[in-house]
Amino acid sequence: RTETFDGKPYNQFLGIPYAEPPIGDLRFKKPVPIKAWSELREASQWPNPCYQHNPDFLDNFRNKQFSEDCLYLNIWAPVGISVEAMDKNQPKAVMVWIHGGALIVGSPVEDYYSGHVLATKGDVVVVTIGYRTSTFGFLYTGTDDAPGNMGLWDQVLALQWVNDNIELFGGDSHRVTVFGESAGGWSTSLHILSPISRPLFQNAIMMSGAAINRNAGEPARDVMQKWLRGAQAINCTEGDDIPEEFTPKIIDCLHNTPAETLAAIPILPALMEGIVGWNTVVIIDGEFLPARPLEMLSKGDHKKGINLMVGTAQDEGSWILWLTEDSVKYSQHSPSPMTHMEAYNELSRISRKMWSKEPIDGEMVSKVYFTGLSDKTPQDILRQTIGVAIGDYLLGCPAIQFAKTLYENDVSDSRVYQYYYNSKLGEPKQLCSKWSGVCHFDDVYPERDLSEKMIHIFSTFAKTGEPPALDGADWKAYYRLDNHTIRPYYEFTNQPKPVTNFGTGLKVVECEYLWKKYIDQQ
Repeated sequence: RTETFDGKPYNQFLGIPYAEPPIGDLRFKKPVPIKAWSELREASQWPNPCYQHNPDFLDNFRNKQFSEDCLYLNIWAPVGISVEAMDKNQPKAVMVWIHGGALIVGSPVEDYYSGHVLATKGDVVVVTIGYRTSTFGFLYTGTDDAPGNMGLWDQVLALQWVNDNIELFGGDSHRVTVFGESAGGWSTSLHILSPISRPLFQNAIMMSGAAINRNAGEPARDVMQKWLRGAQAINCTEGDDIPEEFTPKIIDCLHNTPAETLAAIPILPALMEGIVGWNTVVIIDGEFLPARPLEMLSKGDHKKGINLMVGTAQDEGSWILWLTEDSVKYSQHSPSPMTHMEAYNELSRISRKMWSKEPIDGEMVSKVYFTGLSDKTPQDILRQTIGVAIGDYLLGCPAIQFAKTLYENDVSDSRVYQYYYNSKLGEPKQLCSKWSGVCHFDDVYPERDLSEKMIHIFSTFAKTGEPPALDGADWKAYYRLDNHTIRPYYEFTNQPKPVTNFGTGLKVVECEYLWKKYIDQQ
């Protein structure tokens, strides 16, 4: 149906199926393309979110009815002549949003994912896609019953649907930008790597994440062991010992288990075992993901000739503290007091617990991050510094390393741009504490002025493959100086800068000198 925003008309299409419902015999299987239909189909209702165990954020969902029948996409298309073309028939650039949620939760029906503002203000066609998460999207049994990575195959099929059909909605199938935040950024990086996905898009925007950590794509056998523990947790196995293989009896039990029980299978044992990190249960399947992501990236086995924008937030990790550590010490609203030395020692302790093949030198981590801080430093900054360090290791630095390595593999044909989101929102938002900095997920819904600037940047990038000039200056892509890669970036901030919001070499010490050696350990 046609609606308006700020006086600009747009067409909204909700709940368009791109795959057959993954129910019955199709539960846990790769998605099957939707059969063509000839009858008129209404597209005015938000589709069901994919089944998940997510009671805390349900209020944010426009449709609160979880379902396994959830492989739908939504489209927002501006009405009228494209501002970038004299020819009214020229199709518009397309932006495909992949939601976040650690591949466990999340949905395109969340309030802040409506694409009408981006579509009308950016003059682009916006698509948001639903994909299976948690057990439904990533169960791996070592058999065709559950081949693993189904949620990623869902994303691939949605991208294929966009390529095949988006021109009917005024979109240009030759100007497709894939973008996402957190697990969406993670997924975007995997599509850049996957030989299956590479032909389906031209540009990519990775927000807060890239899939090159140690647990980003694991041997199938290792992932199967995690799911066997999950099967045991819902009494689909016999006896006290965890079995070595999925038997037909276990698989039959899983197929007949109610969706709400499957959604609650604990697939993040790293969080529950006192390790700071998480299991992604993405497998090296030899097809979507032929090898470990970091190995593929390092060998140059990825999409070439891509326009890539990578963005990180100032404090990517404080939300992890109240989720995995002391809920009083890191309370979102009234944390307990913390001295400089307590914070220093706390970061050292937590660093040694973080997911790494070799033990992390916690003392060195604290030394790097607490330089210049003292007992005179406000407690919120001390506490926040711990979150910044964790976020750099788990989210920020992998994204920067991914972008830098991709560029160095394809200097002549790929262009890489970077931004740094450092603008604190006016009140604590979804994953933010009062004491945290500019945190993970803040750049998904910044306030109006900043939002309009981001829309201008993202939509220009989608149309042209490069961001616009800002503050009177061109936004430079990564470039080479002798044997070094220079990484220009733009900083989004609501604090006045003395000269310019552009800089170079964001977090070189933290990412390249401190964390890289741990990220590289596979």
